[in-house]
Amino acid sequence: MDRRPPGPGHRLAGALRDAARPARHTGQGGVRHGRLHRRRTADTFLAFPGFRKGFVWINGFLLGRYWNVGPQIALCLPAPLTTAGDNTLTLLG
Repeated sequence: MDRRPPGPGHRLAGALRDAARPARHTGQGGVRHGRLHRRRTADTFLAFPGFRKGFVWINGFLLGRYWNVGPQIALCLPAPLTTAGDNTLTLLG
């Protein structure tokens, strides 16, 4: 069995190249914490351009996961999950 990586013309070459790329935001994954300030509660969306994939929590509630190739590129943030004032946003990516 050949254990060498596939060459440039192999059908898996692009997938392996993409999988080896680090996340664009810092070059590494990790946990990020932040605050989302709201004057009042309302439905909104969260988008993460430049991030590859990960999970999102808002005020300790797992909102969902995102991935730059889909199906979740932006996440819906319903009003009942937020409060007026500061909300805690946690990203694992």
